[in-house]
Amino acid sequence: MAPPVEAVKQGCFTVEEVVMAIARFPVLGMWVVIVLTGCSSAMDAAPARADSIREVSTAFSSESALPTNAAAAPTVVASRIAGSIKKVQARPKPGGRCQRRQVGKIVASARYGKLRCSKKRVWRRWHSVRPAPSVPTDSVPHVPIPFTKDTVFTLDSGQSNYWIYVPTAYDEMHTAPMTLFVWLHGCGGRSEWDIYTVSPGGSQDYISVAVGGREGGCWDVNSDPALVMATIASVKAHFNINPRRVIIGGYSSGGDLAYRTAFYNASTFAGVLAENTSPFRDTGSSRSSSLAAAAWRFNVVQLAHTADTTYPIADVRNETNAMAAAGFPIIRIERPGHHWDNDSGASGTDYDLRTFLLPHVDDGWLSP
Repeated sequence: MAPPVEAVKQGCFTVEEVVMAIARFPVLGMWVVIVLTGCSSAMDAAPARADSIREVSTAFSSESALPTNAAAAPTVVASRIAGSIKKVQARPKPGGRCQRRQVGKIVASARYGKLRCSKKRVWRRWHSVRPAPSVPTDSVPHVPIPFTKDTVFTLDSGQSNYWIYVPTAYDEMHTAPMTLFVWLHGCGGRSEWDIYTVSPGGSQDYISVAVGGREGGCWDVNSDPALVMATIASVKAHFNINPRRVIIGGYSSGGDLAYRTAFYNASTFAGVLAENTSPFRDTGSSRSSSLAAAAWRFNVVQLAHTADTTYPIADVRNETNAMAAAGFPIIRIERPGHHWDNDSGASGTDYDLRTFLLPHVDDGWLSP
């Protein structure tokens, strides 16, 4: 792992270079402080996300420790949260910039994806920043395996098999973390088929998995969360998965299991994508118990079909409204159709899944 100095130039450097040097994980809400000494040039924000990153090797514990001699330390990168070094990722928005400053020190703070610039007084506000939740410091897989991109293959979690698709965008050297999407089929469905439905390929920027163990049957919402969690652990052992970008989804019975697993393991998931199911009714857990079990209010997109008699739209509206009232960020998409419709032109159960649900994998959700 190269030290930050590789990204540092004499005098001034771009925010992109700094981000690439010190950011390891997309920790929303954590501040990255860049102290620029003896620089009079503009700092331009990175025009794109920085997904490949380096570890902070230099940090200062107090303002008095900041360098004042540009000749001695022309550039210094410091990250400070409660006095400790963190690995973080800053994501400045395209076009953001700090204008030219004829000052000895410039402090640029990146928070919630926005770049803001001010003079030294920003440093004094540092103590008032609420630290973001901690995350694992390394997502590099400890049991990497040979694999072929853009091809469906099967692996075993120790509790069940599962089908997996690794897109072309994945870094075969395992240096860049990627989103994981976990899918659960409905009653009578088969994961070996559904993996193709949830793996569009092409520009796909997430690893997709269809959990096995109930081929041709329904899920057991009380015991099968263990299959789901074992699958996620297995994928993380073999591939570089962003621990804050795991999304779970399912159709019908698979949606029941997705909700049950998410409520009781909420810290694992950034969100839920569910089709023709409901949050509580068939999950084996009451509304009050599920809401109380959730460690945080994860994101939800619920796709419902208005002529579905298995999960009537009135009931789906009632339960999703209850989630919204409890503080969950939820989007409900209503489409004409029944519980299952074969695809025909611009309609059908799988068509709607691919068209209206799957795109939300890229909404940028982050778990704590």
